[in-house]
Parts: sequence; C-alpha cells; structure tokens
Amino acid sequence: MFPITHGASVPYDWHWMKGGAFGLLGLSTTDALSLHLVERYLQPILPDAIRAQLKSAFDLAAAKLAAQKTSNPLGDWPSKVAVVNTGLTVVPAPIDATALRVVQEALLAGEQVEVEYIRADAEVPKTQTLHPLGLVLCGPTTYLIATAFRHATPRIYAMHRVRAARRLYAPASSPMGFSLRAYIDEGGLQFGDGRRIRLQAWVSQRLGAVMADAKLEPRQRLEPVDGGFLLRATLAHSWKLRWWILSKSGDIEVLAPSDLRSEISELLAAASKRYMD
Repeated sequence: MFPITHGASVPYDWHWMKGGAFGLLGLSTTDALSLHLVERYLQPILPDAIRAQLKSAFDLAAAKLAAQKTSNPLGDWPSKVAVVNTGLTVVPAPIDATALRVVQEALLAGEQVEVEYIRADAEVPKTQTLHPLGLVLCGPTTYLIATAFRHATPRIYAMHRVRAARRLYAPASSPMGFSLRAYIDEGGLQFGDGRRIRLQAWVSQRLGAVMADAKLEPRQRLEPVDGGFLLRATLAHSWKLRWWILSKSGDIEVLAPSDLRSEISELLAAASKRYMD
C-alpha cells in the first residue's frame, strides 16, 4: 500500500517510486475514502495539472482502501455507494481533451480564451472569444459558463461542442457581483429566459406523494383537492421545467400561467397527433 519499489540487483536497493508523496504515509482510512470519492466523481472538472499532482494521492488512497477491505468496513465503502442520474442513462459526448485543458488553464488564470464552437444547428464551427466564468458538470455533460463579445449576460457552452481552444493571455472580465453558485441556484443551468413564474398545476396523488418528499423549491405548496393536489411553486421559466412537465403528462395539468398552459397543450396535441397518424 506504500509507493515503494526496488531495483533488479540483489540485495535489493529499495527506493521511493517516481511521483510518490511522503506526506501521505499517515493517510487515514477516512482521508483515503474522501480522496477516492473525489477521484471518482470530480475527474471531469478537475484541471489536468491538479489531476497530475493528485495522481499519487489517488493511487495511495486506492491502495489504502484495498488493503483494509477485510479489517475496516470503510475500506469497502466505495463498492457500497454510487451516484446515479435520475434521468435516462445516456452515453456522454466525447470532449476534446486538449481544448478542455486550455479552457481550464484560462479559467484558472482569469484569462480570455478563443474557441472553435459548433452549435447544434450548425454544420461548421464558429470562432468566438469567451471570458470564462466557470465549469459545471450537469449530469453527463460538462458546460462552460462564459460571457462573449460585449454581452454581460453569462452564456452556456457545452464543452463537447468546443472543437479547439487557444489561450489569449488577456484578462477576462466578469459581470459585477457574479457568483457561479448564485447563478446555478437562480436557474442558470435550466436553459431558460431568465423569467420566474408562479406555477399552479393539478397533480395526481401519486405524483403529489413524490413531490412532498422531493420539492421543486423550498416554498412549494401542495393543497389536497379532488383526485390529487393543487401545486403552487415559483420556478424559472425554462426548458427543463417544460421537459419535466411533459415527462409527467399523465399526472399533471398546468393551470397557470396561461402561456405555459397553452404551450404544453400544443406540444401534447402535436404528440398525440403523431401517435394517431
């Protein structure tokens, strides 16, 4: 479990392995478990430089846990826990490793980056100068949050659509008071138009029971009515909200706002027509 090795001659000349870290010899099982979970779940957003520096720590943590599987219950903890996406399992789109490294370096240095970005509805990439604000792992997809051109509003760029990237070594600008955590909490990753709406909907007893435990927002209200519940919640007007409503179409009826009700009604009517044809 220690990163030591020896040469071929006898008697053996024992020595520390390349990349070994003496400071980790006293690694506790709890520390090893923490490092292992960091490696497992945060690899996609860790900069290459940090991953390289932590590799010996990750290797030692894995060895520590393997050595203690039979003597310490925590040693076998990684095989007993997992993080699962609540949505349908999909295969992540491949990300250009070089482009990701360049974006990470620019983000760390607070610099602008030039990218070749291809939109979903385009056939060829377009060159853009971006001011990186953060990287976010959302399910299987990694997104770059950045401002572009003279726009102060943060935009979302899927990293797998970045075909190439180049550091410009020029200071990046950030919107005044920008916080990545606040941006996410306010619905920035829900692909909306920035509006907040007061959703009112009838939900079935089955869906209401689930939503009582997993709320859409802290101030969500569920009022018992005939055949189900009246749902009230203030949410971001977004693509994710529409997708969620459509995925629960048999158990929910949007009552307000009227424009959202009309939009959902039209989408369901179009879907029904496809199945009728």
